[in-house]
Amino acid sequence: MRRVLGPPSRRRGGGAVTVLLVLLVLLVLLVLAGCGSTDEVAGTGDVTTTVLGFSTSLPPDTSQPSVTSATSQASRITGTTAGGVQGALKRRDAPTDGAKAQFEYFQEGDGSCFGLDESKPAAVVDFPKPEIAMSFVVCFPGFRHKQPVQAEVRLPDGTVRTVSATSFNSPEGVPHLTWTSVPGDPLGIYEVSATQGPLKGTGRFGISAASTPRMVGIEPASGPPGTTFRFGIAGFAPNSVVDLYLYRAEGNGSYRYLTKVPVTMDGLGQTVFTFPTARDDPKGSYCMLRRGPKAALDYFCALRFTVM
Repeated sequence: MRRVLGPPSRRRGGGAVTVLLVLLVLLVLLVLAGCGSTDEVAGTGDVTTTVLGFSTSLPPDTSQPSVTSATSQASRITGTTAGGVQGALKRRDAPTDGAKAQFEYFQEGDGSCFGLDESKPAAVVDFPKPEIAMSFVVCFPGFRHKQPVQAEVRLPDGTVRTVSATSFNSPEGVPHLTWTSVPGDPLGIYEVSATQGPLKGTGRFGISAASTPRMVGIEPASGPPGTTFRFGIAGFAPNSVVDLYLYRAEGNGSYRYLTKVPVTMDGLGQTVFTFPTARDDPKGSYCMLRRGPKAALDYFCALRFTVM
């Protein structure tokens, strides 16, 4: 019997080579799988890892600030505390931090622009030292009583505001207007030039930084639901948080507690506080009080507004 050895031997050798090639390919694949490749998706913060045609999305990097947190930061800087304002008029919280559940408000004052020199037309401020975040009266003695006066006020920065005195004290009828200084207004001397037909008069007043905590309302003082109200606040510690206590009028001069609203001051210890209302907010008269050292008495509503 003759045995043929050649062909069978070649077949066994070819099988071994095939096995070695398969093992080598598997080894290369394993190495590639271990290395992989990464591509960052621009603007999303997601990282996609691509391995041999398969991809898996990794969760975003939460260590970076989100757009929401940046918006909240901007709100805090401008003094608009959205978290403390939204829905505030609908709240009925229990009084905290010594706040009264209810108090009575009485309007006080003896009028303005009395006992002034009326020998010639002039513009006179009926307050000794006006400061930021307060309202005061500018009187126009020497002009015809119970008739409007037109005036231009030149601010320390050179800008000019045109105003009209259309209010009159009683019973004299001296024309006057209310000037409100708010955070951001320039400090210094304000020059007033007034006219009423052929009559002309001048005056001046100075405005300085708030020397004590002050709060003042900015027009409009009333509006329908959905109106945004603004208030000037000054004279506090830089970057401090001031808690305001919100009350609603219940009738007969009585106000009832609703909630607490925190407001953040800027680096100068002041801010223009924005208070938005919603279209479904209840109508009525509201006021905000501040408690603590040098705070106003309960019967004085420093910040008042009406949703009508």
